[in-house]
Amino acid sequence: GKILQKEDDIILCLGDVNSPGTSAKFDTLWGKIISFSKTNLLKQPITTFDDQRINFIGYGLRNPWSCFFQKNNLIVPDVGNSHWEEINIIDNLDINNEPIFFGWPWYEAYFSANYQNTPVDEETKSRLIEEAEFPIFLYPHANEYCAIIGGTELKDSSKWEGYFFVGDFCTGTIWAINIENQSELIVLEKNLIPFSITTINDSGNGTLYVGTTSGQIIEVILP
Repeated sequence: GKILQKEDDIILCLGDVNSPGTSAKFDTLWGKIISFSKTNLLKQPITTFDDQRINFIGYGLRNPWSCFFQKNNLIVPDVGNSHWEEINIIDNLDINNEPIFFGWPWYEAYFSANYQNTPVDEETKSRLIEEAEFPIFLYPHANEYCAIIGGTELKDSSKWEGYFFVGDFCTGTIWAINIENQSELIVLEKNLIPFSITTINDSGNGTLYVGTTSGQIIEVILP
């Protein structure tokens, strides 16, 4: 998952802890993106999922690993189950009022996940599937790819303005993606980093800092 801060709010991106049905209902916080004000949390901590201070932003997610902001949009990489890795987007977080459903556990990216359990009634299931938002970018579990890793934009780079960067956990591949231009570029080829990558961040100097399972942080100078 990920912990983010936006002005006075804390935003949490939370996985489904291997219980897919939790992503589709609101009796738990798992498989969702939530926010709450940081005001008075020390004196009055949140202790239950139905605390009125909790705002549900998105649900129907399996494992939103390292969500990040691009301007006022929230980019949500969601690690797939068996076949697909995906990136979802929540446009203009400030005016988003209703939580967005992203398809899991019935869909993995655009495709049926063959989920047979019944966490909600059939009417609710049909409505959720009909309203589901589908990803803006996806790639399959093939050619050693295994899990999508977020992610950052580069705030002080005119060359990469409009792009954000994500990677693959197993291969170390890093993509630059521009939604507006529908551009997808590989900026770091697979298997050049000798460790699995866990996070990608803005160095502040026009380069990327990449965290790895070795404990090393690698600076990537972009082409």
